[in-house]
Amino acid sequence: MFSESTGARERVVGGSEFPAVNAKGLVAYGLLCDGQGALGFTDLVTGQNFRSDPLGASASESSLTNESVRPLAWLSDGRTLFYEVSVRGEAPPRYCVGRVWPLVLPNEQVVRRVFHPP
Repeated sequence: MFSESTGARERVVGGSEFPAVNAKGLVAYGLLCDGQGALGFTDLVTGQNFRSDPLGASASESSLTNESVRPLAWLSDGRTLFYEVSVRGEAPPRYCVGRVWPLVLPNEQVVRRVFHPP
C-alpha cells in the first residue's frame, strides 16, 4: 500500500502469505498466535487489526490445534471467506467457508466445512 502523505510503500500485513482482500478493503490472512493458526484481518480504511478462530466458537472444535490457516478467496457477498485450515493430526487440510468476526458478531458466526477429501 502507498502512503498518501509521503508516497512511500507501507507494509500492511507483513509476514502473511496469500492475503485476500474484499471489496470493502478488509484483508484476510493466516497468522500464528500462541502456536495456533488463526485468521487475521486488517481494515485498510481504518488500519484496525482483528483476529478470529477459523473454526468458529464451537465447543466441539476447541480442543483442536490449528497449525495453519490460508485464506483462499472472498465470496461475492464480501462477507463470506473461503479458506483452508490445517489441523494437527489430520491430513489433508479442512476447507471451510465462514462468516466470522469482525464481519459478524461472535454469536452470529457461521463456519461450514465444505470439502471432505478422500
